[in-house]
Amino acid sequence: MKWRNWMVVFCMLVCWQAVQAQGNWRLPVLAKKIEQSLNKNLRRAVQVGVRTQAPVQAYAAKNVQANINRALVQVVDRGDGLFHTSGFVFEEFLTGKRTVWAALPYHSAGRAGREVYLRFFDANGQSFVKRFKVTQSGSGGINGLDVSLVKLSPEEAVGLFALRLAPFKPQVGQLAYGYGFTYMLRNEAGYESYPRAITDVTGFKITGDFNLPFDPSGFCGSPIVEKGGYVLGMHCGSEKGRRSFAVSAEGINKLLRAFYFKENSLPVKYCGKTLAEITPSQRIGRIVLKRGGKIIKQVNVFDFTGPFSYQQTERVFRPGEVQKQDELQFEIIENGETVRRISYTEQ
Repeated sequence: MKWRNWMVVFCMLVCWQAVQAQGNWRLPVLAKKIEQSLNKNLRRAVQVGVRTQAPVQAYAAKNVQANINRALVQVVDRGDGLFHTSGFVFEEFLTGKRTVWAALPYHSAGRAGREVYLRFFDANGQSFVKRFKVTQSGSGGINGLDVSLVKLSPEEAVGLFALRLAPFKPQVGQLAYGYGFTYMLRNEAGYESYPRAITDVTGFKITGDFNLPFDPSGFCGSPIVEKGGYVLGMHCGSEKGRRSFAVSAEGINKLLRAFYFKENSLPVKYCGKTLAEITPSQRIGRIVLKRGGKIIKQVNVFDFTGPFSYQQTERVFRPGEVQKQDELQFEIIENGETVRRISYTEQ
């Protein structure tokens, strides 16, 4: 048996020598072919990976103008479908993939988990109503994040046109248009469009002129769209039809980031001092100014029409109005109820 083993070894040596002598030119060619094949498969895998990430498509103003009817929403009654307020559909890519939402006014749709009925419109102006639950919510008032968000599945978003939140801040003097429905001039599929020039942007609130000869009730929830087609904010109220208020796109993004990344902290500051941390679902109800234990002034922040920011709460007072040793009390509201009060003494 041993001579056979030696024969096998001898044959292997002969074959190896033959490869060394005659096949040197073949080995590099084979390696190169393997490398090319691997690179080709790698490129294919990368291309497939990129496609599965739903790259952001081009967004043009002309598309917005042509499809705005499919981007608008109505909050309706669950029983007979009567119109309440407006809303709109938008898309975002915060997690690397396209997600479509319906943005609605909080004072109409309510808190997270609440059932809401929405009417959408197709390309032919035909309407259909669907039932949802609010996914994420802010709070009420023109100085709160007066927004409720409903996350739509890919199937629910079919046939709708999604707007996009502006990746930039609105500017004073900028012209924008609101698109929505009102009680006065509404038919089921007919929306109105009203221009406004932005007069102030402070915190999450956008103020603009809004000269209307009639009650604009129902227009809340309307997207405020600039000339490039981006949504600067969502209309949330007006003062006697002359001045409009909107939650900025930055405020809506705050709700999205709270939903995705649990960034729930919203600092309340006075003259640069952090007094408290609240969540997007909370707001300041009122600020009470006391001097020597007596109430000097009360500001209802819920409908305070001047410039306001949670990081600049001093803006509700005139310069010099708050004196040393004066006490400020901040009332924190959530879902319509007072959850705590914060006191601060001016030094």
